[in-house]
Amino acid sequence: MRKIISLLLLISISTCALLAQDLKVESNSLQPKTVIKLSFLFPGLIVEQNLTNKFTVQLNLWESFDYKNKEIDGETTSTWYFYTNLTLEPRFYFASNIRFKDFNGNYHFFKSYLGLQGTIGINYSYFSGGYIIGIHEEFDKRGFWNIGVGIGYQNLNRESGFAAIYELGIGILLNKNN
Repeated sequence: MRKIISLLLLISISTCALLAQDLKVESNSLQPKTVIKLSFLFPGLIVEQNLTNKFTVQLNLWESFDYKNKEIDGETTSTWYFYTNLTLEPRFYFASNIRFKDFNGNYHFFKSYLGLQGTIGINYSYFSGGYIIGIHEEFDKRGFWNIGVGIGYQNLNRESGFAAIYELGIGILLNKNN
């Protein structure tokens, strides 16, 4: 697991360096202090507050679901379960003050980050926390995608232990200056 995390960290840092060498770089002075996002993959509302150029705090209210077979009194029933979660994640961005222009003339805000994520289940007994490393990019004026992996601790219905932590998102920015 250490090798995987080290490899992801190395890829994130080297990708930022490669982008800085190949593409036109400009200051990101137009980025708002508070960014509100709507995520579609795991439906949710995300508020990210920029505290400095490299440090933000993200609050995410999101929904997850699964389909389970449950046995009650000898009978098996199948049903959908919906879980509401609240995540707080301070993030340190490796390339937070850089935007680049691609070959089509579109601007992108490409960010690699290290976060400390804490999640609680609102309508069920769940808690997780740990470190996460990821990549976040804004595209097509109002779109964004995000992917992150890490390791941490989780407690689900009084069963606890170390677990993988992940983020996967795609959505739209509800407020943006540029």
